[in-house]
Amino acid sequence: MPNTFASLNVPSSDPFSGEAFDVRLTGPEKTFVFDGAVRPGGSYFVEGTADGGDTWDILTGRDGTQVFFAADNAGIKSVEAVVSHVRVRSERNGVVAVPPSITIGAPPAQGTNLFRVLPVPPANGLGEVMDLTDSAGPLKTLILRRGTSPLPRGSRYSILASMDGTRFDQVALFTAERQGTRTLDVLCRFMRVQREAGGDAPIISVGSEGLPQLDDRCLCVTSFADKVPTGSNIRKRKASVTVDECLTVAKSVVSLLPFAWGKVHTEAGGNRRSVRR
Repeated sequence: MPNTFASLNVPSSDPFSGEAFDVRLTGPEKTFVFDGAVRPGGSYFVEGTADGGDTWDILTGRDGTQVFFAADNAGIKSVEAVVSHVRVRSERNGVVAVPPSITIGAPPAQGTNLFRVLPVPPANGLGEVMDLTDSAGPLKTLILRRGTSPLPRGSRYSILASMDGTRFDQVALFTAERQGTRTLDVLCRFMRVQREAGGDAPIISVGSEGLPQLDDRCLCVTSFADKVPTGSNIRKRKASVTVDECLTVAKSVVSLLPFAWGKVHTEAGGNRRSVRR
């Protein structure tokens, strides 16, 4: 699958959002390029969802970078996050005749990304265990939203992770002061929510990168002539071939060893004769 390059739909007025763009088949690395003008005080936010579009929040990468563009914050933004769709939301820009351009670039996913909604208990306590399966990779994006209203003061929602489904540890914490999107590295199969909060329950969704799909294929050098220059180094391009093909290449190399060894002896003997003369 090739890389993804696309122009996102940018709304021409507030408080609307552009059409959602599907990124389920892309890898976590995403780059956004902004081109155009932003009114003073205005912003364009790139939002992500991990539940198919029920809840949205500003896209936030593993390093905490948030994808938004303002008059003093334009240019290029790169993040690592696993979401199913992205969209652009306009805020305090009014009506514009020609909206700016926001393009996205992303590599293909190495495996099948998965998206789940974590069960939130209706009252304080532990929610049901969610099995992410053994195909879930380490990079995960968590999104907590409670409609249009923030969490009540003093709220705590702990995200617990486990490998065996029995012993759980906290890997993320959402509070009234820290809600929204969180991208983190945690290798686990099971997740659950521990609630310590009143009011209506929020929606907590998770997007996880999928592990690469492996079979009976391995990586071998295709040929010495097939080289790709990269800066000052030359790296041989690698391709996916079967194990039998790898063995065939290995046998060919081994069959050439006697010839190469004889060539070394011949060259060495010639050099010794030259020295004697």
